[in-house]
Amino acid sequence: MSETENNQDQKSKKKFIQMGVGTALGVAIGAALNNIAIGLIIGITIGGLGILVSDSRKSKTDI
Repeated sequence: MSETENNQDQKSKKKFIQMGVGTALGVAIGAALNNIAIGLIIGITIGGLGILVSDSRKSKTDI
């Protein structure tokens, strides 16, 4: 596996983990609110924001 393929694989794993953590937090929040659907929406939003923040930080350090 080349270095470029390895980097892309690591990036996709990190994004998957961030989205999973966000979804898990959302399910926990949804269970606390007795509404899993709202929790999932919140979790997906948290995970997506985490990915956006990490991508924006990387783009600033790449310059």
